[in-house]
Amino acid sequence: MKNNSTKRLRLFTRPNTTLTLSPSEQDMLVTEEYGDLVDLESGCWAAVLGHSKYTLKEAIKDLKYPVHTHQFFDCSHFDQLVQLLTDSAKLPVSYCATFLTSGTEAVSLCVMLSEFLTGRHKCLSLTISYLGAACGLRMPRDPVKWTDFNPTDCLYCPREKSCEDCIKFQSFDFSAYASFVLEPGNSGGLLLFPPQKLIRFIAVRIKTAGGMLIMNEVTTGIGRTGKFFGYQHYEEFCEANLCPDFIAMGKNLGNGYPISGVLVRSSHQPELEDSGFRYVQSHSDDPLGTMVALKTLTAIAEQNLVAEAEIKGELLKMHLKDSPYIKEVRGKGLMIGIILQPYISAEIVYEKLLKEGFFTGFSENYNLIRIYAPLSTSKDTLIKFCHAFIRILKEQEKSE
Repeated sequence: MKNNSTKRLRLFTRPNTTLTLSPSEQDMLVTEEYGDLVDLESGCWAAVLGHSKYTLKEAIKDLKYPVHTHQFFDCSHFDQLVQLLTDSAKLPVSYCATFLTSGTEAVSLCVMLSEFLTGRHKCLSLTISYLGAACGLRMPRDPVKWTDFNPTDCLYCPREKSCEDCIKFQSFDFSAYASFVLEPGNSGGLLLFPPQKLIRFIAVRIKTAGGMLIMNEVTTGIGRTGKFFGYQHYEEFCEANLCPDFIAMGKNLGNGYPISGVLVRSSHQPELEDSGFRYVQSHSDDPLGTMVALKTLTAIAEQNLVAEAEIKGELLKMHLKDSPYIKEVRGKGLMIGIILQPYISAEIVYEKLLKEGFFTGFSENYNLIRIYAPLSTSKDTLIKFCHAFIRILKEQEKSE
């Protein structure tokens, strides 16, 4: 099915199927073409509580401030939100924050702040890390400003020695970098979590040389991976000495509402505020956005959804691991990639899942089906998906 409309500019790759949205609620998407679909993509990875309007309705009901106001004004629930974030993530040091409107903007601001504080203008990241859509962040990144280290050979490195001895790092001057920007989990690709040894080595070398640590939690944050932040799968970053300088958050902070955020170690706050560095846009720290985020985080905490995400992810893996049609199941929590055998087409599986009432992500390049279900999705729903999925794989093999 092809949509004949010429009014929408589509600057993205799309499948052959057309999906026309009707009013929807909870974890369901209602479409004209397929009826009810269980949304296993959380909108675009951000609707961690599904499509309930609860948090937005509650925020509007309880909001006693203007929806939008000037940045000169403070409101009481701002500090409550920062404290709730710090408590929910069990951060070992104090953080201050600013709230914006997009994940790309949050990552970009983190990079700017690290450059300002260090006086350096080069950053280190990984080739598998998606950092944002802005021209300074999107791939291919400018090699004058960025060093993108390819960790592919490191994923299954058998060496017992330290990365210090690896030839890959012999020419690295870590003192040149303002920051190491890590997306924990390669959310837009093969869902790769780089090895602990590699990440610790880079982080320690960057910090020792006076650089800073930026965690891109735009997709992996707010419980998606079974930890509050994805970087917390690397235990070293949970210690005060290697705790991130900056944490970038995206719209999962507001269950899809356009709010993003940057957590900044409070130790940097005096220097930044007294320095003359200025950054503001018209929705900085808006009352409505921060209230929506507060309601979202409260609901996640009350329902224990971060721990539940870890359990549900393991449930998915358990039901899928023994299928001969699946090459590998990887990821953490409810950020799962199911890599299919070469003779199975991911797009055909995606289309058949629509007919079974499930909307998933897929990639023909990587031949995978992607599951980013809302953290609130029930275990029964996930098990029903697994049964339908395995049946479709069997049917496709027979039709080949």
